[in-house]
Amino acid sequence: MREALEICNEKLTGLQPYQIVVLSVLAVVTIQYSLSFAEWVRENCNIANIKSAGFKFAAAYIPQVKAHIDGELEKLRVDSVKKYGDKRRGVALYELPNKGASPDAVLKKIKELALPCNKYFSEGGNITGAVYNNDPAHWDFLSDAMRPALPSNPLHMTEFAYVNTMEAEIIRWTCNLYNGGPKTCGIVTSGGTESIILAMLAYREKAFKERGVTKANIVMSETGHCAFDKAGFYYQIEIRKVPITKDYMADLEGMRRQIDKNTICLVASAPEYAYGNYDPVEDIAALA
Repeated sequence: MREALEICNEKLTGLQPYQIVVLSVLAVVTIQYSLSFAEWVRENCNIANIKSAGFKFAAAYIPQVKAHIDGELEKLRVDSVKKYGDKRRGVALYELPNKGASPDAVLKKIKELALPCNKYFSEGGNITGAVYNNDPAHWDFLSDAMRPALPSNPLHMTEFAYVNTMEAEIIRWTCNLYNGGPKTCGIVTSGGTESIILAMLAYREKAFKERGVTKANIVMSETGHCAFDKAGFYYQIEIRKVPITKDYMADLEGMRRQIDKNTICLVASAPEYAYGNYDPVEDIAALA
């Protein structure tokens, strides 16, 4: 250290005080920008981002690639129109009628459209990932249970307090199942996608408030739910996807390498959609 100081004093001998100040400021700024650049390189120059950038460049500037992508998209559009559009012809109303239909007519049309779909989840049919009970008595019960609550609006807590009570019960039961404490809270959502999106917003805000994180990222296996991509788009969160292993499982070590000071959440699926495998939830949790 002493030798370094002597060398520094020797080099600065003869300089004016303002020159020393300017050199010091320039050195600090250079070091700061160098560290920021190194951090940017570390965050962005990974295989996934390089592949993504290469694909976007090719799709935008290489005519052959762009033509191939446009052709595939056109095939998808044509197939979708044929598969779904044809079913609507003669059924869907393209304009709002000047005269409304009677209640009986509305119910008749709904039944005519809905009853043929029963074959997918009742009458011996099953549809995974959408309908989890094919007993008609179950759906009759749900209809009876929902009927008294149809006019309610949870925003009006005084007038419809029982709806908020049911929400509070659901939240507390769920918190208890996951060992939540007395201060653990939650919210009832309309479905899985909204649940994930709101959870990621909560993680982002928590990380900003407690750790000052402004460039948040989420680390997950590439088989994670697509709602995490939506959350990343809406809330400007970087989604770091780790390729699965050769046996179609989440790569624990790969996830570990992607974690840094800006990581706000680790995702574990149980199971994931693509192959139905369970991620090693406890091992992923230990990484946090």
